[in-house]
Amino acid sequence: MENECNMLPFERVLVTGGAGFIGSHIVDRLVKEGCKVVVLDDFSSGTMKNLEESFNSQSITVVRGKINEREFVRKVLQDIEVVFHQAAVTPTLENSVTSSQLNHVNVFGTINLLECALGAGVQRFVFASTAEVYGNTNSLPMTETHELLPVSPNGWSKLLAERACLEVTPNSGMKTTVLRYFNVFGKRSPINPPVGVINEFALRLLSMESPSIYGHGAHSRDYVHVEDVVDANILAASSGNSAGKAYNVGSGEHIPIERLAELESRILLGDNVIVPLDYKVARQIDVPNVYGDISAITRDTGFIPKYSIEKGLEAYLTWLRSSIAVEIERPIPQRRSAATPIN
Repeated sequence: MENECNMLPFERVLVTGGAGFIGSHIVDRLVKEGCKVVVLDDFSSGTMKNLEESFNSQSITVVRGKINEREFVRKVLQDIEVVFHQAAVTPTLENSVTSSQLNHVNVFGTINLLECALGAGVQRFVFASTAEVYGNTNSLPMTETHELLPVSPNGWSKLLAERACLEVTPNSGMKTTVLRYFNVFGKRSPINPPVGVINEFALRLLSMESPSIYGHGAHSRDYVHVEDVVDANILAASSGNSAGKAYNVGSGEHIPIERLAELESRILLGDNVIVPLDYKVARQIDVPNVYGDISAITRDTGFIPKYSIEKGLEAYLTWLRSSIAVEIERPIPQRRSAATPIN
């Protein structure tokens, strides 16, 4: 049921990449809060299925198009108060992306959107960045004041887009905020093929295959539930203290990759099923430890994660287990009550 009483300080919203994993969750929350939402997506990775929860609402308009098309974007931005910019090209192990493609969408597409938003009188602009902008730092947890030295092309493209956003001054009439996501997980994250280590481990465990651990397994990361990422976006757009700033968005916790695999095994297969881990040579592309300090966004916006890593995994993987047989078109094992090592 729609919430007809909008309690947010804005009503007319654009969500780029709104048919994607994170964007669709933002759309759902905004519709429930009573906002009028325009979704702009090129559907290169987003799907209408991700929007099925909100699609029958009279408060949502879905527009297919690209953020680089200036005249088109200008029309889409008419009467928009707030932009949540989630659209991006993101390389994965299964999907290689050239630097030219990254720059075309992540950098120049963002600049085009910023310029059009300024011309349209948009009041707030929230940009989805990534913790990849920090690169491989030995200073942990990562804070917003750390030197930014990305080691990946995606990290560089996001850093350049960040700088474009933060160069927009509040006296221009539009306030910008950058959110640096750590490892986001939850419903609608791609599983076929799997994107992210949580989904990779889940598919292997549900096939009774050993999760692959690259390196010694003690490297630690922050995993943040998508609903907490939604909260961070809405709080950033609503706060009077977030203009012109970049914030870490995470759970505030971190766990070793080895522990993550053990937790997933317990949740998906039960306490008494043992699936050995498959240790492999460390990959050069992996940054060993990735976790950040979220005290700045908590101080300025009141953001407090609702999900610990373990609570979030329990909620997501329980849901995933019940739905994954349909997605991967094969049966999945039952949780076992007797100690049963898997060789």
